[in-house]
Amino acid sequence: MGEETVDKKFVAEILDEIADILELKGEIEFKVMAYRKASRIIREVKGDLKELVDSGELAKVKGIGPNLFEKIKEIVDTGHSKYYEELKKSIPEGLFELLQVRGLGPKRIKAIYEKLGVTTLAELEYACRENRLLKLEGFGKTIQEKVLKEIERLKRSAEYHLLSSAHAVAEFVDSFIRSNLDVIDFTITGSWRRRKEIIRDIDVVINAKEKDFKGIKETIQKKFPSAKILSVDHNFISLISEFGMQVDFVLADEDYAFKVFYTTGSKEFLSKIGEYFLKSGLKLNSDGIFKNGEKIKFSKEEQIFNKLGISFIPPELREGLDEIDLALKGEIPELLNEKDIIGIFHVHSTYSDGSDTLEDMIAECERVGLKFVGIADHSKSAYYAGGLTEDRLEQQWNEIDNLQKKFKIKILKGTEVDILPDGSLDYSDEILSKFDFVIASIHSRFKMTEEEATQRIIKAMNNPYVTILGHPTGRLLLGREGYPVNMKKIIDEASKLGVAIEFNANPHRLDIDWRFIRYAISKGVKISINPDAHATGEIHYTFLSLGTARKGMLTKSDVLNAMSVEQVQNFLKTHRLKK
Repeated sequence: MGEETVDKKFVAEILDEIADILELKGEIEFKVMAYRKASRIIREVKGDLKELVDSGELAKVKGIGPNLFEKIKEIVDTGHSKYYEELKKSIPEGLFELLQVRGLGPKRIKAIYEKLGVTTLAELEYACRENRLLKLEGFGKTIQEKVLKEIERLKRSAEYHLLSSAHAVAEFVDSFIRSNLDVIDFTITGSWRRRKEIIRDIDVVINAKEKDFKGIKETIQKKFPSAKILSVDHNFISLISEFGMQVDFVLADEDYAFKVFYTTGSKEFLSKIGEYFLKSGLKLNSDGIFKNGEKIKFSKEEQIFNKLGISFIPPELREGLDEIDLALKGEIPELLNEKDIIGIFHVHSTYSDGSDTLEDMIAECERVGLKFVGIADHSKSAYYAGGLTEDRLEQQWNEIDNLQKKFKIKILKGTEVDILPDGSLDYSDEILSKFDFVIASIHSRFKMTEEEATQRIIKAMNNPYVTILGHPTGRLLLGREGYPVNMKKIIDEASKLGVAIEFNANPHRLDIDWRFIRYAISKGVKISINPDAHATGEIHYTFLSLGTARKGMLTKSDVLNAMSVEQVQNFLKTHRLKK
């Protein structure tokens, strides 16, 4: 740290972190407490710390032994501690992130890490959503709920947000405008409108008369719950909402349609379409579209595309790939929409790690208008998730048979079976043959080479009873990179075997990545849009994340759960017969 003086707070924090790491590693309590006591002494000791160290007076203080004194001296003299740096390397980096969760503490974090393999905040949130903490000794529903609240607090200070968090803010913005502002129209644009998997901020374009701009801005400043106003201009106000997410309001009068188009983006799309405008003798910039220096007026966004002689490009596709070329050739397909979804697979219940009962999950699916639901609780090796043994499978199947008499919705018996490290599955073929469908997923041993991961998945797909490959990369957005896989090889194998690939609609996953969906479609692989629901409130993930799936140009005919009940049953039977 050069000539700067190291203050007491800095030294004490390092000593506390050393104590935390030692506790995470399971060191003897005496050693842990020695560092915690030293931290308290440093915070409370009177006098200049450097002088106390240089004179040796600190070494005379009770609780500061020779070994601790040397470590403190090193920090004071250099601003670093070799011991601390080496300790940090000995544990997963993400565990420091977990220490930010108030109420957990090193002992509980150690249990979560050792029992569940959780190393990041995102993994911890996902484990809580799947009720994994309830299975650990010393934890319970109250602690799990407190942890989730703490994670939400930490997420509010984050720069990027999951689709589910952005959805909550977008819904609030929508409600706020309808309740508080007298406007002609408004559209939430930006990456939210394009349904990117990660959202940085919410952009909203408000259509109003220019004379009303001042009053609208004043109302937003007074009534919108914000933590900080970032910027205010004639037709613009930017703020950090109390939810921790930036919201930008753009006010537009006659140029409303253009502002909706332009703020939807993406930058890459605008750059490419700008080149096409130039070829047509037009100029595109942030102020509008011009011909011979004169701004062209548009009353609808569709008219902007018509000006180039191309069909409307859905917002989800505007990423600057080949969507403009396809539009010029008239090859943008009619994309899948919400009403096309007939049913869902991949629903968990309290039989494994779900929060709601089998009956409650089925009832909710019927209530929202679905025609079939595929129950897929975890298999037996997922002990941390209450995976089902063969005996409990029989119990679940009997309950499903009884519930089928009560409900109109078709209930399919399935499983999310673990792909074991060698690529084999967690149930015998005899058991697997009794399910209507089988989702095969990896839930353990993520550290693999690309070749190992790819071959592990391919071997699993070659099991004659696997219907769907679940969340194929295992990624957790904003928390864990997926294991390295050759996705094209996996898609090629799925095509050969007739195995569908899941688009896991849980906002933490959104996996298969939409960028590979078009390749899967080209190979004739069916995509199954599954909520991976562990509670009734998560069934809507199927529809929340539909826009992200649409980015892969999915049509109704490409999607397994857009088939009718009869077509799905025929698909499942035909899949078995092919084997």
